[in-house]
Amino acid sequence: MGGAYSASLCRGGITGGCLTIQPGGLLFTTQKIQVPRDKRRIFIPFADLRGVGPSRVFGFPAVRLETGAQGWEFVIFRRAAFLRELRSCWLGREISF
Repeated sequence: MGGAYSASLCRGGITGGCLTIQPGGLLFTTQKIQVPRDKRRIFIPFADLRGVGPSRVFGFPAVRLETGAQGWEFVIFRRAAFLRELRSCWLGREISF
């Protein structure tokens, strides 16, 4: 388990950062000062995820993550590898791809 992927959060623009698969969920981090502090470090627990699917943002490969409260969209380089690794973390869980 684990793996870091170059990713950009698509919320009010494209924000570059890193999306990491961790034992309890996904962690997005960025160091950019123009990003509000509450969006510089976002942890999405696996237990909160309801759906994951491929999408496109401005023509770039992206992934849409659905939680009970909101949806997140990330442009992810090596999207196929990210989705493969995410599937392997979810064996036995109720999450739709």
